[in-house]
Amino acid sequence: MLYGAASAGPVLWKRPGVTMGKPRAPRIGWGADPRTTLTVSWATSLPVHNPVVDFGVDDSFGRVLPAETRTVPGWDVNYHRVTVEGLEPGRRYRYCIRHDGAAGPTQTVRTAPAVAEPFTFAAFGDQGNTAGAAQIMQVLAGATPAFTFCLGDLCYADPSGGVLPAGRVDHRAWDRWLRLVSQASASRAALLPAVGNHEIEAGMGDWGYDGFLTRIALPGNGLAGLPTTWSGRWGNVALVAVDANDVSAEITRNNDVSGGAQELWLARTLAGLRADPLVDWIVVGFHHCAYCTNTLHGSDAGVRRWVPLFDRFGVDLVINGHNHCYERTQPLRAGLPVAEVRSGGTWGSASGTTYLCAGGGGGQTFPMSTAPMSTVTVEGGARIPERAPWSAHRYNDHSLLLIHVDPPGSGGTTTLTVRAVSATGAEFDRVTLLRRRGLALPAEQPAA
Repeated sequence: MLYGAASAGPVLWKRPGVTMGKPRAPRIGWGADPRTTLTVSWATSLPVHNPVVDFGVDDSFGRVLPAETRTVPGWDVNYHRVTVEGLEPGRRYRYCIRHDGAAGPTQTVRTAPAVAEPFTFAAFGDQGNTAGAAQIMQVLAGATPAFTFCLGDLCYADPSGGVLPAGRVDHRAWDRWLRLVSQASASRAALLPAVGNHEIEAGMGDWGYDGFLTRIALPGNGLAGLPTTWSGRWGNVALVAVDANDVSAEITRNNDVSGGAQELWLARTLAGLRADPLVDWIVVGFHHCAYCTNTLHGSDAGVRRWVPLFDRFGVDLVINGHNHCYERTQPLRAGLPVAEVRSGGTWGSASGTTYLCAGGGGGQTFPMSTAPMSTVTVEGGARIPERAPWSAHRYNDHSLLLIHVDPPGSGGTTTLTVRAVSATGAEFDRVTLLRRRGLALPAEQPAA
């Protein structure tokens, strides 16, 4: 069964009301093509008259775009969004959110470039509204990423996380988290989430996603009927977000939500991206870990069903959350390491996929195994111990990824450098991946 509009989805309408305070928590998202289409989202405490976005290349704006307004059951906050189309690639724009009686500050945003260029993006998961999350957001703000890829478990409004039959949603947690990420970078650069198990919320539709989808504007170009999936491209990097709740062996609340169609969509999407001459790097993100030695959740055999696709289409990075830690694998094929790449080393990425757990975004940290050992949750919920020769680097505290991409140089080689940094901004792991257009690279390159 696919998740669709018939499942009591988010209520969508424009409604009159009273002016109540200024617009808050402005956030940028991608449309189906972030070179030409962006979204602007924000919240107001209560209904307002005439919510709009002024949008243009300077402070004269030139376009006034009316907003759609959404609400969730049992909560007074209104969530507004505007889709801005017809933009020019790689151009800076200015926008201002307003309604009758109040307006927010003017903000600046940039569309995705038409051609490859140097840029940095960020990635993390499992955040919440904690002191650790605030520290991570300070590091993020200082990094000024082109966009941020979030790997699920955004604010923990429903602590049950799809495990208990009925949870209880603290809607205030959503509003605190939206303000947190808006102030750090999301008002200027897109926030792009994959869905986690804590986005499954009690009373929020058949699959529990209605609260998440009401507040977060996704690109909308994923599997029909499963709006938690999407893809997009910035320069020579393609992102793909997959819904791991559909296949997880550990948390089965939303198993088979796609009726098997998500895997077919993923195969089509990866095939199209790898055939695209403008795409060098493919980065796939989902919540549950394919490979992790953390002792609370470990590895999930359900998401490992996608590994053959990652091998087949040469996915460069797979980024997960769920385990509240950092871990990097050696480059893998069929789940086995094909090389040893130490911190500071380089790797010809066409020969193996690197898996990263980036779940240190602010949630309470989980213990790691004393040795590189993993437990794999299999169908039926049993946890099977396994050795983990694939584990390359581990860090058990709050952290995030800063990933820098350089376009192909005169020799046709492009680099993608993953930096793992702590809540103080200190780097503790680094690996540089290389790709050469039209030519496979040798396995490991010597570290600089």
